[in-house]
Amino acid sequence: MLWARDFGGVKMTSCFVKDGDFLVEQMGPIKLWLKLTSENGTLRYKLMKASCLGFTLLKRFSPTLEAFESEDSGFYVFGVRISLPLIGKLIEYQGKLVLG
Repeated sequence: MLWARDFGGVKMTSCFVKDGDFLVEQMGPIKLWLKLTSENGTLRYKLMKASCLGFTLLKRFSPTLEAFESEDSGFYVFGVRISLPLIGKLIEYQGKLVLG
């Protein structure tokens, strides 16, 4: 799956593929191995491993990720927050889209 976002003219594209029990998101040289869980009707993404240029990042150098998606009264509701050690918040966005 290819996912393209536009944040006020700043474009971000990532590619998702299934790898065993993981959903792997690739953005340029960065790969994130995500484990999907469901909690009370909300799909949550948990970062299990990250790599850059093919090298696995140690946990203390890995980004932190908070991401979810759900449905609420006919809306697709989502939120993403990614932070980096020493740098802090890298990106955060959330919103609602009409389903159907």
